[in-house]
Amino acid sequence: MPWLTVAATVLLFGCGASTSSGRGASPTLQGSTPQTSAKHWRSKVKQSKGPLSRTSCNDRQIWSTLAWPMSKVAAAALIKHAEAHGLTLPATAQARAKLLKSMRGPVFWWMIRSLTVAGGRHNAAALPLRGRTTASGQPLWLIRSGYTAAPTQQGSCYQELVSKAGVRHTLNLYDGEMYTADLDAGERTIVTAAGGTYTHPTGMKWRAETRSTWKVRKRSATDAQAYVQARSRAFVVVTKLILGQLLAPGGKKPMGHLHVHCGGGMHRTGMVVGVLDRCINGTPMSQVERDYKRHVGWRSAAVPGGFEAQNLDFIRTFPCGPLLKNVAQRRSE
Repeated sequence: MPWLTVAATVLLFGCGASTSSGRGASPTLQGSTPQTSAKHWRSKVKQSKGPLSRTSCNDRQIWSTLAWPMSKVAAAALIKHAEAHGLTLPATAQARAKLLKSMRGPVFWWMIRSLTVAGGRHNAAALPLRGRTTASGQPLWLIRSGYTAAPTQQGSCYQELVSKAGVRHTLNLYDGEMYTADLDAGERTIVTAAGGTYTHPTGMKWRAETRSTWKVRKRSATDAQAYVQARSRAFVVVTKLILGQLLAPGGKKPMGHLHVHCGGGMHRTGMVVGVLDRCINGTPMSQVERDYKRHVGWRSAAVPGGFEAQNLDFIRTFPCGPLLKNVAQRRSE
């Protein structure tokens, strides 16, 4: 995939997509106007973790520039170790270089899993959704995170999201190369046992498609238009995910609180949460941007962490109309 090349300079662990410098202006596409009020609704909400406060989940995240360079060193060391123990390896330099390249990716992603999942960096936060309630009439909260370790283990972050925070619907946005089969199975087991739903879409390439066009969009007007078209296709995918898996899972009111995550809870998760906060809550884009930066490890312009300008462009230009229409329909039912 194209993002592995980019990751050679900056570590990406967020959601199985690549990093970018975060510089440069985005092409514009007018989005629908979100809900607004004289006094921003969110300013009235007491700053708290809501149901997340009942769990052991934390808001820690990490961004490193070392994993990708070190993955090459580690892969080369594995090859040397195998050779020293009598394993037959390719004879030519070209074949050995190909072997090294093929091993580097898996080594890199195991490093990422060690840093984030095993490292206990949940990147968690909770957001109330304005005007939305659960099937029992309780105010609805959206909880975000990255992958967390040992989801079936008593006292783990995910187990407590379900048992203590009342999560009943998880949308997993990850589709990268990191090994997650055990985590996916564990999450599904826990939430479905509680009567909830677990959605992990397959073949979901909107993130990679939009990014790959972003990388070349400045070269010509054609490339810029291709980016806008890719982004528009992504709007459709995300709208369907939000309406069908978050706001109204299975076409009904949520049975409990919502949970969305990707790899590290940065990019895909940040876009979906940002869209909901802007469109449903009417949160000003300036605040949405601050929240986005916090979750990608932004410290300053000189230390931007995993900041990607196109993610904010996606949130800013997202057409809110279908989401607002859904909200209005639900209120009239």
